[in-house]
Amino acid sequence: MADFTAMLRGGRVLADTLTDVKRGEQALILTDPERSFRIAEAVAAAVRERGAVPVIMLIDVLPVPNSERPATVAAAMKGADVIFGFLSKSVFHTRARQAASSQGARMISATGIVEETLVGGLIEADFFRLKPIVDEIADRLTMGRQIRITSPAGTDLTASIEGRRANREIWSRERGQSSGAPSIEVNIPPLEGTAAGVLVVDASVASIGLMQQPIRLTVEQGRVTEFEGGPQAERLSQLIAGRHDPRAYAVAEIGIGLNPEGKVTGNIIEDESTFGTGHIALGNNTAHGGTNPAPIHLDLVFFEPTIEVDGRVLIAPGAPRL
Repeated sequence: MADFTAMLRGGRVLADTLTDVKRGEQALILTDPERSFRIAEAVAAAVRERGAVPVIMLIDVLPVPNSERPATVAAAMKGADVIFGFLSKSVFHTRARQAASSQGARMISATGIVEETLVGGLIEADFFRLKPIVDEIADRLTMGRQIRITSPAGTDLTASIEGRRANREIWSRERGQSSGAPSIEVNIPPLEGTAAGVLVVDASVASIGLMQQPIRLTVEQGRVTEFEGGPQAERLSQLIAGRHDPRAYAVAEIGIGLNPEGKVTGNIIEDESTFGTGHIALGNNTAHGGTNPAPIHLDLVFFEPTIEVDGRVLIAPGAPRL
């Protein structure tokens, strides 16, 4: 159990640096029985220090990430100024989150957060120093037409990103902004139907954890057509098939981890944002600017990506630590 005073310092980073909570605002803090309630308490205390009003809502754990929550939860989200999502399964890609953002709510979706997340690691990043780096990478992706991702494990995937805008996830300080902070990443939704090649996932998968052996995915015309790699590959295949929707197989997002304080631990909030990793998401990408409204969004993380945009290297293994 982490020291509460240390957790409060992390809560202040969330309330101050990452969301800029203001006096008189209403802050909705979502949690569930699989998360430590002390996390919600620490952030609530930091919110009170800012002169805002915290409301903690305990909700049930749903089996699949980004499943829609009950109407009472959606209404509370829509009425809040700031939302902290300290949940076991993400709500970032739900209609409820998008509706709240359209009303101006700022949101931190810290899926899988543990007490230690508030004490060290991701939370210790110099967010203001890293913001220009995040912006530069996002701008280069937004201006690009074609992306290629390779890795030493065997990934070789291409897709069109022409006309798509990259998303900068570092904080939610502005009206309607949402991010996975304290993770730091840049991501972009490839054009539907254009991703092709091979993806080898050797770090972790949301809802599954650290890889015991790599999962090899074959991608054709924007969708995964084959899962190879042992019991975890079979589990991933079943998780996708269980949604009974072909849109769940789509390559929805290409992401770059940029938090230099992160480590791959099996906790998706940290894994996908760790500097030196990349990730691909399958399923829903409407929250990222895509057009595939699948009933699931699953992040798949891999090590040491080389990412090229229009033939020019954007990110490569061995780059200086940010």
